[in-house]
Amino acid sequence: MGERFAERYRVDALLGRGGMGAVFRVYDEALGEDVALKTLHVPPGHAKEALSRFRREVRLSRKVTHPNVARTFDLGVHDGVYYLTMQLVTGGDLASVIADQAPLLARRAVDLTLEMLSGLGAAHGAGVIHRDLKPANVLLDAEGHPVLTDFGIARAIEPSDATVRTGGLLGTPAYMAPEQISGRPADVRSDLYAMGIILFELLTGRLPFEGPTPISTAVARLRQDPLDPARLVTLPAGLGAI
Repeated sequence: MGERFAERYRVDALLGRGGMGAVFRVYDEALGEDVALKTLHVPPGHAKEALSRFRREVRLSRKVTHPNVARTFDLGVHDGVYYLTMQLVTGGDLASVIADQAPLLARRAVDLTLEMLSGLGAAHGAGVIHRDLKPANVLLDAEGHPVLTDFGIARAIEPSDATVRTGGLLGTPAYMAPEQISGRPADVRSDLYAMGIILFELLTGRLPFEGPTPISTAVARLRQDPLDPARLVTLPAGLGAI
């Protein structure tokens, strides 16, 4: 820590690692403020097309201005490492909240969901689809308000033949809509489906479809109805149907 990256960013802390890369808290010397810097793993042999997709997705993301959507600042490549800088959100992520606190009180779960839907609506209004919405991509600010992150990154990071190589799966299986599992294009309804799964998980602490592997969990939604949340927890009238 304390090293400079790309002759502009002072690296202060590692915030986390995931399948797509690592996230650091850095001080942006040009902006004069702390930001989040996310390094991105790019499949070998696909650097040129990945850079083109990154630029396109970043241009789209920068059109979205909403308190429940993380602002994207910059895209770059340094010593062969692709990176994005974005708004620093310091309150942890929704996946940790679910792991530690679910099932949540219905009022809190609904309030969180309404704020996420507000941000999602702003993104969709700007023509931006997330495609990989999940609790780990929802951060919480210092006041506990949800902030959506990583719009379009799943699509940008995959080579163009990804849908062929993976049987059509582009996203996180537990939160994917049926059309994504079937290899059809995602649209705004795919994001809304993922949001419904997140609400279910906030209310019950469980997923609406379960299986022994991530893929079997995903395929289950093509073959059976979801669990009835009202059988798992006590809910206000009508909320289980939503």
